[in-house]
Amino acid sequence: VEGTVNMVVASHVGTCLVWQDTTLAWSSSLHHVPVFIGVLQHGQQKGRIVTLDEDGKLYVSYLGTDPSLQTQSPPDNREINYEEKDEEMASLQQVIRECTRPIEHAPKITEQSDFSLFVEPITGLDLVGIKQEDTEIEYPTVTVKVNVRCSSKISLDKVTLTVVPQIPFYATQRSVTLTNVGSGPTSMATFSIYNTGERTVSDLTIPLVAHYTNNHNSPRSVHNSILLPLQFIVSAATPEKGAAHKLTLETNKAPVNLLELFSELNCEAEAGQASCVAMKMCSGEIVTILAAKNSQKYRIQSDSFSSLHVVMKQFLTKIRRYFDKIGGVQKLVVSFPGPIPLQEYFDIIDMRFELRVRQRSYREMLSQRAQQFRAVQRRLLTRFKDKTPTPLQNMDTLLEGTYQQILAIADADLQTTKSLETADHALSVGTKLLLLLVGLWCPGLDDKQVGILESALTPNVNSADDVGWEESVDASVTMLLRTCLAKTSKEQAAIVTQLKMPGDTNKLKKHIALLLERINKGGSITLNTFSENNNTREMLAS
Repeated sequence: VEGTVNMVVASHVGTCLVWQDTTLAWSSSLHHVPVFIGVLQHGQQKGRIVTLDEDGKLYVSYLGTDPSLQTQSPPDNREINYEEKDEEMASLQQVIRECTRPIEHAPKITEQSDFSLFVEPITGLDLVGIKQEDTEIEYPTVTVKVNVRCSSKISLDKVTLTVVPQIPFYATQRSVTLTNVGSGPTSMATFSIYNTGERTVSDLTIPLVAHYTNNHNSPRSVHNSILLPLQFIVSAATPEKGAAHKLTLETNKAPVNLLELFSELNCEAEAGQASCVAMKMCSGEIVTILAAKNSQKYRIQSDSFSSLHVVMKQFLTKIRRYFDKIGGVQKLVVSFPGPIPLQEYFDIIDMRFELRVRQRSYREMLSQRAQQFRAVQRRLLTRFKDKTPTPLQNMDTLLEGTYQQILAIADADLQTTKSLETADHALSVGTKLLLLLVGLWCPGLDDKQVGILESALTPNVNSADDVGWEESVDASVTMLLRTCLAKTSKEQAAIVTQLKMPGDTNKLKKHIALLLERINKGGSITLNTFSENNNTREMLAS
């Protein structure tokens, strides 16, 4: 229909919805959950719906049928041959069985198992760091060696290895191309990674991707990751007694020697300080880990909230590996007694939102000044083209003043954009720390539920996106609160607002706090449209 907007939407429960403006025109059930949907015109037939599931299988569906324009011929009066009809029926049933049986829509990929991508463990830092051309500062550097090998069945002409480091990590060469990779000697590529320390580190892994074209001229990719050593981002420091942010972890095992646990830092043990270790981040923050003498508790503290994430993650990895190596009947259990540091997290959200508001204000002012600058230009050009000279009436001064204002506003907007990128990183690290603490705070959450929670409260923050982080997270959290975590039918019938920049963050912070409260009370995070578990509702209501 002309003048209307038609949309095809796929839901997470395997439903295909066809919308005409705001009216649901058609609904159909699919046998899979699509991750991509599109409309295809094949020949003279329009409206074929193409969907792709998470396993890479492609489906082509069709809604309805075309009217048949063929007229029915009159039946003949000859006698029916039942034997021929039985044979025809048997052949048709065979065709139907062959068409309805499940088939593999995509060929099985077996060559990836014949392609190995191995990263050699990094034992330590390079003796000589890297110096930038514009500064004399020497940055710590590590050399990464990647081995590539193929089986005798595959011979590749070109393999491109690409690393994707995130700030503050940089690579001297992000891509390396290997030629003639086959079953012979192992091909090796090296990368040099250096740390500038300009931001707090959120993760010690760097994605590694290998791209190649197989013997069937089909593009393939193999993923791996580079694990950086802890001493690449921290160094030994003097422990601090006080800190602004403190997190306490409880275990069911006796405290371990922290100096032995973090032996790669080469910390010097002081008198009575064997149960304490401190490390200084490359960005300048100091994080201290304390082990209790008379209990099974550990405390991680720092003046920087974002710096706690990577240290806590490394501590959990090391202590679990330590007790797995020792063994024992009782398995190590690490928990966070709470409370969740929501106020510190909300402060990061408010700081970033203020930068977003400031950036929008600068850009509105820049648009107004640019419009004023063009208007003054047009008037001056009209005066200059006039054959009869007339006074400029200080319009040249106004033009110069407007131009200087545009430059000043542009500089302020550029500075705000840089500050907003730093705030994006701080919010991303803070969100990762919050998700880590929630997993320890609520041991009843399994990996699937933690994945759903991470999808809603996403740590992927990018100010360049069309839809801001605040409005997208608020919509996702609201959806969880009105579906699987809803207490009453009134909450399930709540209307979701449009995705637009809010006036403040009060509503978002309220929803996040309510979400964590209901999870702590036993709420189950699922992708069901409505929660039908009465026991869960009773726990949430209590």
